[in-house]
Amino acid sequence: MTFFSLIALISMLHVGQLAQYNYSIVNEKVQLKITLEYSEMKQMQLDNSCDPNTMTALCISNYIIKNSLMKINDQPVNFELMDSFISNNHLIITLHSQNTYKTITSIDIEQATFYEFFEEYRNRVSLNLDKFKGSYMLTKNKNSIKLNE
Repeated sequence: MTFFSLIALISMLHVGQLAQYNYSIVNEKVQLKITLEYSEMKQMQLDNSCDPNTMTALCISNYIIKNSLMKINDQPVNFELMDSFISNNHLIITLHSQNTYKTITSIDIEQATFYEFFEEYRNRVSLNLDKFKGSYMLTKNKNSIKLNE
């Protein structure tokens, strides 16, 4: 296989239409690091009040907060934007929970993001929260995770 054939193969394997959500605990707060294709995010028209070309991270983080739900110990987790940057055509957004969590006995996640823009969109959720560790692929038809001790 030539170098150019390898480059063509890699470009055909471009994943696209996939968001990566990494949940972890940092200083007893839930940290959510989200990795998205930047070019896909700029194409979306989320609502009339948000211009994704000038405020992409803020628009997308507000959209994710509105269209996803996480409960820890049966209580909703409220997130706030902490940081965002672009690297290798990926938009990386970091959110932190407003509350702290010393013990986690159950986790519920509902992820209803981006399905209205891309029918086949996938949301990969990776957990590293106390005893709850694992990776889950969510789709429009299976968009939630419920875990208990």
